[in-house]
Amino acid sequence: MTVERTVHLRFGDPARTAGTHRNLSAVRSDGAVLWVAGDETATIERLVADDPGEPRRYAQQAGVRLADLVELPGTRDDEADIEGLARDGCSLWAVGSHSLRRKQIEDRHGDRKALRRLAEVTGQPNRQILVRLPVAIVDGLPTVVPELEQDGVRHRAASFGVHGPDLRDVLADDEHLGPFLPLPGKDGGLDVEGIAVAGPRVYLGLRGPVLRGWAVVLQLRPEADPDAPERLRLSPLDDGRAYRKHVLRLGGLGVRDLCPDGDDLLVLAGPTMDLDGPVHVVRWHGALRADTPQVVRGDQLTRELDLPHGEGCDHAEGIGLLGPPGSGRLVVVHDSPSPARLTDDGVLADVVRLPGAPDRSATDRGGGPAEQEATPGREESGTTSRGVHLREITDDNREAVRALRVRGRQERFVASVSTSLRDAAESPKANPWYRAVYCGEEPVGFVMLSWKPRKGPYRGRHFLWRLLVDKRHQGRGIGRAVLTQLVDLVRADGGTELLTSIEPGKGGPWPFYQGLGFQPTGELDDGEIVLRLPLPAR
Repeated sequence: MTVERTVHLRFGDPARTAGTHRNLSAVRSDGAVLWVAGDETATIERLVADDPGEPRRYAQQAGVRLADLVELPGTRDDEADIEGLARDGCSLWAVGSHSLRRKQIEDRHGDRKALRRLAEVTGQPNRQILVRLPVAIVDGLPTVVPELEQDGVRHRAASFGVHGPDLRDVLADDEHLGPFLPLPGKDGGLDVEGIAVAGPRVYLGLRGPVLRGWAVVLQLRPEADPDAPERLRLSPLDDGRAYRKHVLRLGGLGVRDLCPDGDDLLVLAGPTMDLDGPVHVVRWHGALRADTPQVVRGDQLTRELDLPHGEGCDHAEGIGLLGPPGSGRLVVVHDSPSPARLTDDGVLADVVRLPGAPDRSATDRGGGPAEQEATPGREESGTTSRGVHLREITDDNREAVRALRVRGRQERFVASVSTSLRDAAESPKANPWYRAVYCGEEPVGFVMLSWKPRKGPYRGRHFLWRLLVDKRHQGRGIGRAVLTQLVDLVRADGGTELLTSIEPGKGGPWPFYQGLGFQPTGELDDGEIVLRLPLPAR
């Protein structure tokens, strides 16, 4: 899976001060706007696209305070831990995590206090929300309003569980989920992390609990209470029950988000605990037609994408279809974004392509090739069919490129960007030539060559000095795409070979270079094995 491009989400000062851009947990595309929410406020944010057909930037952020529209179970400003958004008909839905939480241990806490904190489990009332908000077109844009009349029916902003049983109450006697209700969400307790709506059907995905490796999706039918239209109540399903349980074989992963796609549901599957781990987009075929409890397995599920994740950062939390129906693009937002993803006024979200969708990166918008020739000495603005390209390092992107990191076990084999730039400055006779590696608008790596130095053992030759791909972007073919471009550049400069050197050892880069055709020359350079890739004339 390759990130096709990134989109820049720009936030105003109050939202950035609240840290919303660093804690995104939900996203939905809605024509010219993008709805997003963070898990540490009680607001939903609306962002407006620069180009609704193919957005590159969303800005003009406007916050929607839930307390201005519905009654909340807690105080107006307590966090709601919004973990899912859904858009259907004339409504925008939002759901809180419904989870309990255990207090964290901080470095400043002594042992006794740390143990006391671990024993404290608390709940926040606003986390128990399920709300439905009317959406009208105002000044040409989807806008949340307190009430709306459509086709003779009046729709009001409404919430579930404030004046009656909430979801935790409804599940209290459930044979599968009831025993987990006293547990915090991060300990395997109830934790709602996704919502999808199709007509009267509302689906809630559970990050936890996961039952012997099976994830749970709840199906509800909320409706407005005719005696109090600002409240939602659960209408019985066809079998008379208040809810329906579906269990999905996701390999021990929980549900991190849900997104309708035709009659299917796209399930963002990820770790149940607060840790790094595999993240997949899985298609549940025919989910929106299910009228009975489902045990979902086998060919009912298709793993569509494997999403990258960082170490302690860049956790994919929300997915939403982007663009017109059939475009096959998903926008992905992240919690705990890496420094490379943060911008001065917001954060970068990824756009990924579902299998079978047209590959717009292979051709430009006029139908011709998108690749442009790139030569040393000027900025490379062309892209390969994979969207990977090289850019000069300037004051505008230097810090983002310096923030790129390899995995911890790889640090012995490749120096950091900062070290590489220092080596370049201290070794002018090596004639260093370096560039940032970009995928779309996001820096993902760094490359540096000794370009035909006038003196030394590699005089007049092209030597690959450094190649680094950030840890959260590895495994996507970026390194191979960079080498392909470098080979073209060296050939264009009259080169007939490309040299490099590697440190031997388990976990080193030898298999990568061997797969590209590099072979040892039999020489050593400061203890490293020198490799050579011949470049025969075409």
